[in-house]
Amino acid sequence: MPAVSRQPRPWAVVLFWLALFAVTSCDRPSVQQQAHSPNDSLHLTVRHAQRFTLAQRPGYTLLTVNQAWVGSQQVFTYALVPQGQPIPANLPAGATVLAVPVQRMVGTSTTHAALLELLGQTDKLAGFTQTQYLCGPQLRQRLASGQLKEVGAGNGGLNLEAVLGLQPDLVMAYGMDGSNPAYERLRTLGVPALLNADYMENSPLGRAEWIKVAGLLVGQAAQADSLFNAMEKAYLSLAQLAGQQSVKPKVLASAPYGDIWFMPGGRSFPARLIADAGGDFLWATDTATGSQRLSLEAVFAQAQPADVWVNINPGNYPTVAALVATDARFAHFAAVKTGQLYNNDAQVLPSGGNAYWELGAVRPDLVLADLVRIFHPGLLPQHQLYFYRQLPAQ
Repeated sequence: MPAVSRQPRPWAVVLFWLALFAVTSCDRPSVQQQAHSPNDSLHLTVRHAQRFTLAQRPGYTLLTVNQAWVGSQQVFTYALVPQGQPIPANLPAGATVLAVPVQRMVGTSTTHAALLELLGQTDKLAGFTQTQYLCGPQLRQRLASGQLKEVGAGNGGLNLEAVLGLQPDLVMAYGMDGSNPAYERLRTLGVPALLNADYMENSPLGRAEWIKVAGLLVGQAAQADSLFNAMEKAYLSLAQLAGQQSVKPKVLASAPYGDIWFMPGGRSFPARLIADAGGDFLWATDTATGSQRLSLEAVFAQAQPADVWVNINPGNYPTVAALVATDARFAHFAAVKTGQLYNNDAQVLPSGGNAYWELGAVRPDLVLADLVRIFHPGLLPQHQLYFYRQLPAQ
């Protein structure tokens, strides 16, 4: 079982956390922000993200996106020019001009939709790929009313005719490799497209900081900055609280797929969350930033002492009994014996959408709170798990 600290509980920090967040009637956590005034020309600083930079230039904001996919060395530049203003002279060679704020967007990843919902700008989302995976209440309402249209099957399967029919000001895409025919075709047809590389960030706060890009695009820069500052403060407070624990539970992550166990690398996004939540990830010394392909034997040899097991594939292992039924060796794992198994599928729709893969990327503070509650239950005794649930025995 994960150890609970016997030190005096830092109730001031705990109460700060409990007061910071509230759950709305739509079952979406809200963020308490400091008051701000609309200011589209706010000079935003980037503190955590590694895949984009912002620079203020005369008449526009320069956005650069780097390493948009694994192994990429290409840099993409975008000039964000206020609507109605002339295009500035001497733009960087190859820069894509985006007139902001945009009024109609097409998104290709659930994280793109989550950014707009967090900013209260879902009315700007006119099209989306694979809409069945959208979870946000506002997004589902727009989909049901016909205001949000399906435009294809994923980033690589954009229906260009459907996209053009929506006449979007911008398509937000992502890169998986050096070949993205839909992205290039959009540029040829005169539809501005922006590559969002949030999934390439290995820092949870780095991923969330892409809300600043979204804020600049939709004319909500000040709100985006305020939202991020509040999330950052909550995240760092929780990480500091968890980091003070002298005993850290050993943590196993992921689950086998066939004969392969895709284990998060020691410098990956999940590994960082586990460490910040006060867990001792069994593969923390690994240097990979993505997932590793490990054999079941390699994992069994190292994972049996794990106190907690998280991010188990819920489709294959909905219960502890189902997990053990696939391989009897699982019964020898310490986490299985004590029932400390958790899936990140507490908010899943029948259509297949999972809030963890939508809201979780832009609310790492809430994900971290769940993990702190799992690893160190005594630190946040009042926190109710939002993304995670404990696997039932049967």
